[in-house]
Amino acid sequence: MADTSDILSVKAATELASKALEPLNCVVWGEAAMGRLGVPTVCNGLMLVPAKDDFDLAVQKLENAGFRPAPWSYASINPEILKKKENAEHLQAMHASVAEQYRTLDAHSKRFVFPQDEFKLAVLYPSYVEIAPPAVQRNVDTSKFFCKERNFYYPDKVVLLESMIRTLLKDEEPTMWKSLLTAWAVSYICGYLDVSLDALDECDDENVKTWYNKEIRRDLGGLDKTRNKRTGRAY
Repeated sequence: MADTSDILSVKAATELASKALEPLNCVVWGEAAMGRLGVPTVCNGLMLVPAKDDFDLAVQKLENAGFRPAPWSYASINPEILKKKENAEHLQAMHASVAEQYRTLDAHSKRFVFPQDEFKLAVLYPSYVEIAPPAVQRNVDTSKFFCKERNFYYPDKVVLLESMIRTLLKDEEPTMWKSLLTAWAVSYICGYLDVSLDALDECDDENVKTWYNKEIRRDLGGLDKTRNKRTGRAY
């Protein structure tokens, strides 16, 4: 739903957010995390997950660095911008309708736009996505992360997949946000990154395993990895 013209590159946005949040560690989530793993994505927002005890401090550090709080939905844009557009009333109604579909995400995040840009940033509660950066201590286990860049950790494909499934299962009813997470998990992560059929067999949540096995058509031999010519996704 966001206007994607003249926005920051993901790399530039990540560097700015990383600098603003230092020395706090964060997990990069969502499209930027998939992109770092090699999934081709169109990304106009950044999702970050700090540690539980660092959440309020992360929000404060972003505000101190000039990031502008965005109390509107992650699926929308600044209402003041909408007011200035042609057919403003129609656009406002449309954005309000879509925002309702993202209410769970909005309720579990604090949202910002960058200091000199409308590029979006969402700080997600770790309890919502059920992932968090490693604690700052000796002998830290970083095996669940693909790489670290400065103070940002990128989860490996199976960890990111499990986190997304745990998150989408928290929307009991069908929503656009749940559908997007499903596409990320199945079409993008599983389709592009060749996640194995048994990747989540050791998961301690039966609901996650059941959902995964059904969506990847495990009983039928797994996903068809044929690429859709229009979107590039596997089905």
